[in-house]
Amino acid sequence: MFYNAKAIFARGMDAQLNVHAVFEATLSGVESAQIHICAADFYRLYLNDEFVAFGPARTAKGFAREDVIDLGALDKNIEYKIEIAVVGYNCCSLSTVRQTPFLMAEVQSAGAPVLWTGRDFECYLPENKIQKAERYSVQRHFCEVWDLRLTQRKKVDAQVIDPQPAVIDRVAPYPSYEQIYFDTAATVGELKTDADACPRANFYSFMPSERWGRFEYGEVEYHSYEWIQTFKQLPLSREQRLPVHLDAGQYAIFDLARMQVGFFKLCVSADKDSHVVLAFSEDCSAERFDFTDMHTHNVIDVVFEGGKRSEFESFEPYVSRYAIVALKSGSISLESFGIREYAGDVSSVKVPDLEDGVLKNIYESAIRTYAHNALDLYTDCPSRERAGWLCDSFFTAKTEYALFGTTRVEDAFLENYRLFRNEGEYPEGVLPMCYPSDHPNGVYIPNWAMWFVLELREYLERSGDRALIDAARER
Repeated sequence: MFYNAKAIFARGMDAQLNVHAVFEATLSGVESAQIHICAADFYRLYLNDEFVAFGPARTAKGFAREDVIDLGALDKNIEYKIEIAVVGYNCCSLSTVRQTPFLMAEVQSAGAPVLWTGRDFECYLPENKIQKAERYSVQRHFCEVWDLRLTQRKKVDAQVIDPQPAVIDRVAPYPSYEQIYFDTAATVGELKTDADACPRANFYSFMPSERWGRFEYGEVEYHSYEWIQTFKQLPLSREQRLPVHLDAGQYAIFDLARMQVGFFKLCVSADKDSHVVLAFSEDCSAERFDFTDMHTHNVIDVVFEGGKRSEFESFEPYVSRYAIVALKSGSISLESFGIREYAGDVSSVKVPDLEDGVLKNIYESAIRTYAHNALDLYTDCPSRERAGWLCDSFFTAKTEYALFGTTRVEDAFLENYRLFRNEGEYPEGVLPMCYPSDHPNGVYIPNWAMWFVLELREYLERSGDRALIDAARER
């Protein structure tokens, strides 16, 4: 595991909402290396500005799962920049525990540490990630708002956090990051103000309170979920191949052919400073974009600097079948649009030779649904929540064993519940209804703990792991 690394974060920022920090170090003089890394809430790892990984695998409060990532063949005569971007949300959600954000990373070569947090990584606070944003959903965290014109960043001290997390292994398999590009805009058109529009604002499962963690409406500059609903969409052309030129008030809709889960990717050449609103939906059409009743603000704001060609990739993964790139201001050439997939690796799964085409489609869809909902733990959906619910897990666990004959994701999922410690938010002896999570009101569904008991029984039959069953007894 780690030899010397300490969990660190930007001094004075550990209690703020929606903090984005970047940690950098330079690596040279080695021909191969691994990086050991864990973080809260999420990290993105880059090597010489190229994406390497997103993580970590989530777990219980006070613990941290360690990713071990091979950096590949290196030239010992070349300096490599290691950049790790970390977001600390510091809010309540159903998809992470509320805890002090941190990064713990160590580069090892030939089994020895060469770089580590607490000594070698410098910490920066970039201006281009806008901190005050709307909640994306109550179940997750905040919308992404980026202003790529803001190139300054502030160097800050990185302090060692206290207490340090207890480091445990990553148990679930690592994800797949296949890149998928779409070379044709299904519809290109103009936005016209709709005097009869009744836009939904703050469309959540329930309005997050101050205890959940949020910025007040007036503190947030961009309300693009609301903005895009105030227009009529007037189509101008169909099936237009990229690049597509868009001026202020114009849009391009993309049909992703099937549900995609991952990180949005845009390449834009901006004639002048340009504000792009990227909105996405699971169910509308290639002719007219619309949001569903999913209780999420499915929007990302990106302001591109004029006179530059810029590549953008969202920090977090999202779900989309249809997406609209709408230009709020400026003038751009949209050169490429795509998604970096974030899914479980199901390449080894064999699809039976089924004569019934409908049944075969259902089978393949089930595999794909599993891949989207079984990465670091079992989730109820890969979009609004990404939450590790009991009950749902009882059935997903059957699927994992049927497809792979293993219980690797279930091992991690059940271990998270075993590691849960009640800090007084729940009555004595009660389990959360989903975990890792933090519900500030101690709300739980009582019979969900009974699903935990049922799943443990089947888990023992599948895995033979008596040790986990015995360890879970006190839960």
